[in-house]
Amino acid sequence: MGAGVANSDYPEVIRTVDVAEWEIRKKLGFLPAPGRMRLITGRGPSMRPKIEDGDVVMIDTSVTWFDGDDYYLISVDGEAQIKMLQKRVDGIYVVSSNPDFREWRIATDDLVVCGKALIGMGLRRL
Repeated sequence: MGAGVANSDYPEVIRTVDVAEWEIRKKLGFLPAPGRMRLITGRGPSMRPKIEDGDVVMIDTSVTWFDGDDYYLISVDGEAQIKMLQKRVDGIYVVSSNPDFREWRIATDDLVVCGKALIGMGLRRL
């Protein structure tokens, strides 16, 4: 999110969470293999309102390729970003939910998919 972040050793606000198997099946439609899912803390305003700054996002690390229009964890010039990827006639575009951030076409050779974003967990003050 934002312009990208070079991750520190332990940047996450949540490192571990136990979720009931039935809830994961309900949300995803399947139960991922152990170790396949990772938690990433979204930083920046570019994916607002879909993902807010500080939201925790569950990433399926088994998806390391473009698997259709969806939200992904990508690496651009060594910086991690959670963005939507969309395939269009002239290529794949990196798209933010926030209209203040311009979309841009990414060369296939430069696209590094680190996982697919599946579930957002907001930790917002009520």
